[in-house]
Amino acid sequence: MRFIKRLLKSNKGFSVVENIMATTIMAVGLMGGMVVMQNSVLSAVQGDQNTVASRLASEKLEQLMADKEFLGYDYISDGNYGDETVLNFERSVDIAEVSSDDFATASAGSGLKKVTVEVTWGDADYEAVRVSTLISDYNF
Repeated sequence: MRFIKRLLKSNKGFSVVENIMATTIMAVGLMGGMVVMQNSVLSAVQGDQNTVASRLASEKLEQLMADKEFLGYDYISDGNYGDETVLNFERSVDIAEVSSDDFATASAGSGLKKVTVEVTWGDADYEAVRVSTLISDYNF
């Protein structure tokens, strides 16, 4: 009890310079923490956008597979699938008949189509998802 009374009667305290230094150190530390929080939020948003874009691309591929099954192989062409805007995402489909040797060289009548669905939501390269698959004229 005496110690507390002595401590309260003491005129010792922090100087203005010490207070300014402590405040500056705390501010720098808090700013670093805020930068980390901002980066983590941006990463989470980017991950969410990648997930949505991947699902939109998969959805379009599933539609093409169903169209091939129910409407036939010949229905799968660029003319039947235009560009779309879904939410804030742009979705485009590229269909090309390719050679079975390398799956890249154009080859009419090969019975194999390469379908590429691209979903974008910004101008940067990392703001796009591209998914490809092959559709054949073969029926099980």
